[in-house]
Amino acid sequence: MPATAATGSVGDGAGVELAPAAGLDVLDLREALIRDRAKIEYLQGYARAVAAQPSSNP
Repeated sequence: MPATAATGSVGDGAGVELAPAAGLDVLDLREALIRDRAKIEYLQGYARAVAAQPSSNP
């Protein structure tokens, strides 16, 4: 047996293209994910700031 494993192939290397509408959907989803990530980062920062405040309960 050879010391290195051979890689398999499932096609001729042709590219895959999406329909224009599907491509736009992918871009819309990407933008939504970026916005959601920014919201999550903001909320995590807010939660850390609130948790770091000294307790006002005696």
